[in-house]
Amino acid sequence: CKVNTQERGKTPLGCVIRLAPIHHGFKVSNLVSLGNQTGLTFADYIEHLAGDPQIRVITCYIESVKDAVRFLAAARKARDAGKAILLVSVELDEILALSDRIIVLARGRLIAEGTAHDIRNHPKVQEVYFGSGKTFEAHA
Repeated sequence: CKVNTQERGKTPLGCVIRLAPIHHGFKVSNLVSLGNQTGLTFADYIEHLAGDPQIRVITCYIESVKDAVRFLAAARKARDAGKAILLVSVELDEILALSDRIIVLARGRLIAEGTAHDIRNHPKVQEVYFGSGKTFEAHA
């Protein structure tokens, strides 16, 4: 991975997702880049990877989900097959809507973990991501 020298001290997220597991002794068996998902989507790949007995964790960096219903169905299929799905995103609303358990980091440090309800109401998350006083809107 190449690091932009104008952003010293920062590592591109794609490099972290790709190299961190290897650094910690985990085997990375597949790496897929979806671009704008015009052909295949996250749901397609999750459905495929869920059937591989060698895979234990599926990590997805998501900016948007094209079809949330299908994505959730694929994620449930993977979960039922014993796979964990790790979603990485800067889109907190999507993470809140799609996740059973959430871990929130700020500048590489853990600031909160729990359910969507816990995260929406966590004062440190509200302070770090929205400034004091601003809160999340609850989504149905």
